[in-house]
Amino acid sequence: MSIARIADTERAQMLIESHSRTALQKFLNAWQTVLHQTKTQPECRGVMRWAIDVDPLAI
Repeated sequence: MSIARIADTERAQMLIESHSRTALQKFLNAWQTVLHQTKTQPECRGVMRWAIDVDPLAI
């Protein structure tokens, strides 16, 4: 995971890989729920945006 400060905003990027497409889809589905819950936590003040991009090709 890498974190950069761009235009006075912290931005992070994370690469998640799996040998199993099914396992990856299950993980991302569960993780998306956790990310949405994180926005409501009091310690997460300010604007939080999440974007999940799934690349269909092997990297």
